[in-house]
Amino acid sequence: GRSGVTIENTTITSSGAGGGIGIDARTTTNMVIRGNAITATSDTAGAIGIRTNGAANITIADNRITTSTAGVQTVIVGNNTTSFNAASTGNTAVGTGTCSFPTAPTGSVGFTNLSCP
Repeated sequence: GRSGVTIENTTITSSGAGGGIGIDARTTTNMVIRGNAITATSDTAGAIGIRTNGAANITIADNRITTSTAGVQTVIVGNNTTSFNAASTGNTAVGTGTCSFPTAPTGSVGFTNLSCP
């Protein structure tokens, strides 16, 4: 995995007929995703803002995450090996997306308009 990566104050747009993922942060350590405008779209498949499966101590703060698709919209997806830094606050979700964690991660991601997880 990658360690110490920071994505800050950037516009990221992802789209695809087979599904769109804004940022794939799986198996990262100490990653910081802050102050970004992230958009994931798809024609009919799922759209995922940020995928965090297996990420350790990831910080997701002050982002605007937009999902758009006729399929399933997921703002953040992860699993029980994901851990979020306490500074993961101040995010805004745009669209009808939710957070998806089959089992709870360690910590949470703060949104102004969404409970996650």
